[in-house]
Formats: sequence, C-alpha cells, structure tokens
Amino acid sequence: MTDTIASSYELLKSRAEAKDLRFSIDVDEALSVPLLGDQGRIRQVLLNLLSNALKFTDSGDVTLRAYVCATAAEELPFKISVSDTGIGFKDSDLDSLFVPFSQLDASAGRRYSGTGLGLVICKRLINMMGGDITATGVAGKGATFTVSLTLPRGEVTESAPTPIVTDSLLPCELAWPTILVLLAENGVTNQLVIQVMLKNTGYTVDIVHDGEEAIKAVTDFSYDLILMDIYMPNVDGIAANEGIRRQPKGKDLIIALTANAVAGDRERFIAAGMDDYLAKPVDKLTMLGCMHKWIVKKREDIFNTKS
Repeated sequence: MTDTIASSYELLKSRAEAKDLRFSIDVDEALSVPLLGDQGRIRQVLLNLLSNALKFTDSGDVTLRAYVCATAAEELPFKISVSDTGIGFKDSDLDSLFVPFSQLDASAGRRYSGTGLGLVICKRLINMMGGDITATGVAGKGATFTVSLTLPRGEVTESAPTPIVTDSLLPCELAWPTILVLLAENGVTNQLVIQVMLKNTGYTVDIVHDGEEAIKAVTDFSYDLILMDIYMPNVDGIAANEGIRRQPKGKDLIIALTANAVAGDRERFIAAGMDDYLAKPVDKLTMLGCMHKWIVKKREDIFNTKS
C-alpha cells in the first residue's frame, strides 16, 4: 500500500512545482505490511483526489496523509486523506459533491473545467471495496477528502510474484519493438492512470487533450493504435475518428473510451468506424488484452498483404 500511495504522489509532484505549491506526504509505516486489495483502483482514486486538490489550489499547500486506525490480526483499517488550501466549499454544497455533472457554483464551473464525474467514480470504486469517501471544507479556505478502507492482511512470500499480465499480452513479451500509442483524453487523472498501466509494457504513449489535437497528431506522425475518449471538448471522439479516417493513411486502429457505457455503445462506435471500445474506469488486463488483439491482427494483415 505504501508503494501505491507514494507512486501517486510522485506522479503529480511536477504539477505542484509548476504552481509553486507546497506538496507533502506523510505515510504511516504500519501501512507497509502486505494488504489484499485492488491497488490499481486505489491509485486511480488517489490520483483523482490529488489532481482535484492541485487544480483547485492556487497558493498554499496540498498534503497527502495515510495512517492506520487500529490493528487487528486478519485485517487493517486505515485512512488516506488529501487536504488543500484551495477554493473549498460551503456546508450547503456537501451533498452535491458526489452527484454526477454537478458544479459547486457557476464561477467555479467557468474557471475550472470538468464534468463532475471524478468524485462520483471515486466514491463508487471505494464503496465497491467496502469503504467510503467523506469530505470537509470551508469556502475559500480549502477542503479535505478522506478515504476509509479496511483490507485483509496478505502474506509475505519468498516465491516469485504472480505476473500482473499473462498470456503474452505485452509487446515486450513477444520480442516486438516499441508499439506507439496515441491517447486522446482530456481527463488528467485518466491520462495518469493509463500511463501507469502501460508503464514497462513495451507500449510508448503520446497524449493529446481533445479530438482536434488527435487529428493533428496523426497527420504529423504514424501511430500503431489510438485510444480515443468519446467525450472531449472542441472535437469529440466520434468526430475525431471521422477526421482521422478521411486522411489518406487513416487506417489507424482506434479503440473508443467512454465513462458512460450503455447498451448498444459498442455497436454505435463500430458503426462510426472505430475498431473496438473500452468502458471507463479501464481495467488493466481488459485494456491490454484488447490492445494486444488488435495489434496482432494488424500485424497479421500486413504480413498477409506482403506475402
């Protein structure tokens, strides 16, 4: 758990430095014991909370703390808090924090872009693990979001760790050269999560923030695969897909990403010219399996065309 918390902090240090914010971390050593839980989802939640804290804080501090609440033989209850000295919120706004597509006030909505889905997804993920997220804040003086979890203790073993990915889903396991991936995604947290998931896999990721940038990137460079968020500002994923397909070399593999998956989405995206789709929050194994399937198919098609 300490590695998960520390890596989330390290990923966002540069953003705090760019805003000249004091960014600190304090982790209880008791959390260094092995715990059984979805570390990837916990990291995703922390990245989201930290990203929000940094976005809504123009001066002062952002602090990440993690501490054990009690000790037990078979499980460990603990809390992780993210505190900032940013815009905060009024008591009357507390109930709307975890409501989809809500903004605390009109001025904040104009100044700080976002759909309001981040906290909803965070709370859902933590609830699925049997925990909760609570918030306290004062308007104009900052806020604190606290994750409460209880996870079963694991066992220290001398055997080799179980591979995160099996069945040769990675380019590096197949002795392929680096696979170039373009990620078109305007959500900073999702960018970071996918970067973490693809680290040391053999995939190299370039990031753009909307469909317009995606079309330009593909015009200037050739990618093996594109991960395309559907809901982006300026030019959305569907329009970007159409723009890329109109190009002379528009044969790129394009996998749609959407946070609001509903029945019929896959058929709609395929009909629009995309190759496949993944629902967010993205599962690492599912994403790697999907990417692997299409990269293999593309390489087989190229080989068959040449032979």
